[in-house]
Amino acid sequence: SPLPRWFSLGFLLAACAALIDALARPQGDAGTRTKAAWENTQVHVINVENLNWLLTLRGGKLPYDMFVIDESSMFKNRSTKRFIGARKITKQVPRVVLMTATPAPNGYRDLWAQAYLLDGGDRLGPTLGGYTERYFKQLDRDGYKYALKKGAAEVIQHKLRDIALTLRLKQTITAWQQADRAARPWAWESVEQ
Repeated sequence: SPLPRWFSLGFLLAACAALIDALARPQGDAGTRTKAAWENTQVHVINVENLNWLLTLRGGKLPYDMFVIDESSMFKNRSTKRFIGARKITKQVPRVVLMTATPAPNGYRDLWAQAYLLDGGDRLGPTLGGYTERYFKQLDRDGYKYALKKGAAEVIQHKLRDIALTLRLKQTITAWQQADRAARPWAWESVEQ
């Protein structure tokens, strides 16, 4: 039978855990960050505040084949420097993963920027204005309050179903257990007996 859809996430988490020793952490003062950013390692971990610094340091070209953003809801505003930097990166790497516990903290309008980082606007449209016009009705004259049009939530969910994965707590724990069991079978021998 095919593996459950979340298994690939569990495998990714196990792979990340196995690579902890191979990390470069471009953090600290400028000299330390610069040295770590040029290290030839399998994984670089950087905080959101240093994302544009890394882009500038490396001349806008990054050698990565995967870009993972944790707390992707921090990238929901398309006019921020962090979103613009992330957009530059997602256009040049073949695999992008966004993770967050709160993808839409203020409602469905928050999803557009995150979906755009994943697919360049293929599913929800290339502009926030077009997305808003299609799926929302404006509630005030100033353009600050919006409500979903009837049936829009279902349409948005359907459009994102192949790139978005929702895990509930029980599923997450099960995925971690499956990933850990696959990565470290010896640790589970005493539990199974």
